[in-house]
Amino acid sequence: MWDSTVTNYPASLTLGNLASISANVTFAADQSGDQPYYELAFFDSSDSLGQGNATDQILMLQFQTTTLSGGTLAVDPNATEFNLYDNDTGVYLAGGQQDTDTLNGWLSTYSFLNGVALQQVRIGIGLAGGPCIGPCSESLTVNSLDIETPNNGAVPEPTSILLLLTVVGITGKGIYRRLPQNHRS
Repeated sequence: MWDSTVTNYPASLTLGNLASISANVTFAADQSGDQPYYELAFFDSSDSLGQGNATDQILMLQFQTTTLSGGTLAVDPNATEFNLYDNDTGVYLAGGQQDTDTLNGWLSTYSFLNGVALQQVRIGIGLAGGPCIGPCSESLTVNSLDIETPNNGAVPEPTSILLLLTVVGITGKGIYRRLPQNHRS
């Protein structure tokens, strides 16, 4: 998890000025269909998304076949599909789990989100078959993460940080909160 308390986190990073995210990862699946995915965490203080209350953490959860190509996991604001999830109450927002849109699509639907600060970028493992039973061997190592933001309308400049994060054998009790079993198709 990369969050706003980390050194070199882009100052004033919002959902609306996120041009792209790209992570260099090493991933090994335990079963067919396991895949890494992004979670973008933020707070909607306007309480306009239908969450429990304005202090609930909201996650934009990547909800599509993985964007992992070779060792690169990417987010394209015009192509990567997300749904909205209230991480405090465990409820999908804006129509439910199957209601997905791109980042830019959500920003168009809910224009107030353009100015909402992005608090965390997380990468987790989606388990295709639900929770792992028995010994689990899936692993995810995030070697680096680049976030691009527009630079006053000029060519975006990547902001990089080396993440020394290894997630091994995700069982729902680790760094990432386990989502409902049907989160990943």
